[in-house]
Amino acid sequence: MRSRFKYLAAICFSLTSLSMSAPPQSLATKCPSITVECPINILQPGDPFTVTANVTDADPNLNLIYNWSVSSGIITNGQGTPTITMDTTGTGGETITATVEIGGLDSSCANTASCSYITCPVPVSRRFDKYGDLAFADEKKRLDNFAEQLKNEPGSQAYIIAYGKQGARIGDAQVRADRAKQYLIDKLGIKAERILTIDGGIHVRFTLELWITPQGGRPPTALDDQGEPSESN
Repeated sequence: MRSRFKYLAAICFSLTSLSMSAPPQSLATKCPSITVECPINILQPGDPFTVTANVTDADPNLNLIYNWSVSSGIITNGQGTPTITMDTTGTGGETITATVEIGGLDSSCANTASCSYITCPVPVSRRFDKYGDLAFADEKKRLDNFAEQLKNEPGSQAYIIAYGKQGARIGDAQVRADRAKQYLIDKLGIKAERILTIDGGIHVRFTLELWITPQGGRPPTALDDQGEPSESN
């Protein structure tokens, strides 16, 4: 039976209200205003993340030094300059805070500011179907439904995980996974590069699982009968 799914919108946005301007600390010294700008567009984990510091009303003769720090991710370019670029791989759903400390200002002036941004959560793979040792005619019907859903999600990746039954010959599960993949390619028009097969090892009985991984999502993991990662991974 064809599965139905509901989709939830990801929450990922710039917390611009957390950007802080450094206020003047002394009436005798005119201190500049410092603000930090985080991205305003939606970012997925792994997308380049650019942050810019703005220093206004500063003495143009000052030699300002920009020292950046981030709560998550890695600064890949721009340390020491007003703009940095970060690698956000592995930060799905996290709040990234970028802080700049400005060197070269009068000691009476505040010299730090920051902004924060919440990256989109990493998309989750979902199991579309699971079945046992069906006759191929019946299995084709399940694969037909699978192909239809893949066509509705053109950026997704398909995974076929096959578990051999106890006592089966080594490689039997992979043969079944390959047969399902070939049917999707030859008869249903799914491109070969969109389908990956996994030999999940041995279970009590033969099982084949059909998974869909959204673009940028983590792939599924083959599990043993106790729900632990299979040794075949």
